[in-house]
Amino acid sequence: MAKESKADQLVENFEEDVSKLKGLFSKEEKFWSEIKRLKAERNKLNIQVKELSSKGKRLRSERDKLNEKVALLKKKRSEVIQKIKQLRDAVRSSASEKKTLSKDAGGVSDKIAFRLNKNLGRLLCEEMPLEKERKLFEDTLALFQKLDIAVKVDELQSSILSKYSEIAVLEHQVNTLSDEIRSNAGEAEEKHMESLKVYSELDSVRKKSDEFHKSLVSKYEELKPIRDKISSLKDDLKSTEDEINVVHSMAAKSREISISKKRAERILEAKQKFKDGKRISFDDFKVIIESDGMSSEN
Repeated sequence: MAKESKADQLVENFEEDVSKLKGLFSKEEKFWSEIKRLKAERNKLNIQVKELSSKGKRLRSERDKLNEKVALLKKKRSEVIQKIKQLRDAVRSSASEKKTLSKDAGGVSDKIAFRLNKNLGRLLCEEMPLEKERKLFEDTLALFQKLDIAVKVDELQSSILSKYSEIAVLEHQVNTLSDEIRSNAGEAEEKHMESLKVYSELDSVRKKSDEFHKSLVSKYEELKPIRDKISSLKDDLKSTEDEINVVHSMAAKSREISISKKRAERILEAKQKFKDGKRISFDDFKVIIESDGMSSEN
């Protein structure tokens, strides 16, 4: 009776633990459902983080390339401006020399050449007094010198004009380079501002992702004691099940012994009746026959 009571108690405990386990499984399922949701949200945000990071890097790379181009254009423009300055200095120097030489020449080369040819013609063709001829000759020599100076003035003027033409071409290059610099610098600034917006959005998305990750870690921490309880209850159920099996086995053996004992008592009782010559029933006779048969077999 005590064994049956113990078995009943064990079964009752087993059923209570099963009920508790079902409740824990239900809680665990809810946790896993929430964990799955948090993971999905975090992973979705992480994808956005990667995309924004890639976009930000691309924009910065494009900005840096444009800034490098601007730097090269500025360097080239500075070189052209320096060349213009050198040409302007050369023009001023030539103009100053031309001004000085023009005074020495006393006129332009065409007029001096005309006067020189006229003098040469007179020296070759006219008859004149020696003094007058000597004076004309000296004047002609002076004209030769002035013509050399006037030719040099003409060369300086031609060089000045050539330099002005070159300066005009170079100034056009400066204007073109300046336009390119403004265009590329403006585009670089746009890339920079766009990258700032992207990285600002990236920081915001990354913070949200971190929040979801923290929530996910927290859920795992909350789930751990539940999983520990589930594991402990499973062990308890296995132990209880083994104990129930032992009790049932012992009870079965006890019943088998009890039945054997009662059968032996009944055989003895039937045989005693037969020995005493008392009336026996068919069941008693059957028991005696079966017991004899069993004895002979033994």
